[in-house]
Amino acid sequence: MDTKNDIKLNKGASFDNAIVVETNNSQIGVAYEYKELKKIYPVHLVTLQYVTENNNKFYDVFEISLPNEEKTEVYFDITNFYGK
Repeated sequence: MDTKNDIKLNKGASFDNAIVVETNNSQIGVAYEYKELKKIYPVHLVTLQYVTENNNKFYDVFEISLPNEEKTEVYFDITNFYGK
């Protein structure tokens, strides 16, 4: 699977296409998020990270800056572990 193409196909690009973190352990979940960010964007800088709620689900949203100065957001559905 080509993760870079996945993000171009909207995987992680919005609430509707968020990358689902399938663990109920927050430490494992957070590590997974950073691992996936690194796979999708090997060179990036996280400029903002926040948790938000949408349609009774919880999301970690990473705003990142890329080497070409492009900025983008990556959404992770953290409902399985958030608050546990």
